[in-house]
Amino acid sequence: MSLLETPTETVETENVQAESVATEASAEVVSAETETVDLLGGKYKNAGDLAAAYSEQSKYIGELRKNIKEVEDRHKVPESYDFNFEEGGQLEKYKELSETLDLPYLAEVFKKNGLNKEQAEGVLESYLGSIEASKVKPEDELLKLGHRKEQVLGELNNYKKGLSEADQKILDSMATTGEALDFLHRNLVKEKLTIPSGNVSAVSKQSAEELLSEARKYQKENGHLFEAYPAKQEEYLGKMRKYFQAAGIPVDN
Repeated sequence: MSLLETPTETVETENVQAESVATEASAEVVSAETETVDLLGGKYKNAGDLAAAYSEQSKYIGELRKNIKEVEDRHKVPESYDFNFEEGGQLEKYKELSETLDLPYLAEVFKKNGLNKEQAEGVLESYLGSIEASKVKPEDELLKLGHRKEQVLGELNNYKKGLSEADQKILDSMATTGEALDFLHRNLVKEKLTIPSGNVSAVSKQSAEELLSEARKYQKENGHLFEAYPAKQEEYLGKMRKYFQAAGIPVDN
């Protein structure tokens, strides 16, 4: 059938229907655009919703900043380390050992290696714990004297009573192991020796006072290692032996 023969009424009806559909579609688009424009920021229905969202976001950002600062502070390398050996402190049980440590030097080592306060305390506590664990119990040291224990302790204590307070401290600093007690007993008590306080001409190039000072310094720096490393104690005893010799005191080698 030729299109030219299509009835005019049919064409006009179709045109009207097409125009109606287009008008409805246009109205829907306008309606959707109007609804979008009405939302604040394209997301919130009213100012109250927008204010609530802003408040919640501000709270989240504040907590995030706080957490970041806490992490930064926790991992920050401090200018100085405050190691607490006092009662109630983390390192309280190592207070006695702390007196033999060079804490300023250790602090510099920790700082150089970028350790924060918590890490430095952990390393120091582990180090002191290893020293403490390696210490030999006094009763074990006394067993080394065998059946002579009572005799050695009794005679050394009697000998100690006749010394000045300063010399008693010297004796105490040496009497830390069974071997040391035996050494002191052989060289002081059995030979009826004394520890002179005055100046005595020395055989060594160093004076007796210089040798004694050197021995005391070595004991202060290494005393906490004597029980774990007998060689260090032997070196200390050797320094004291030199002191005795320089002071003119015969020593049983």
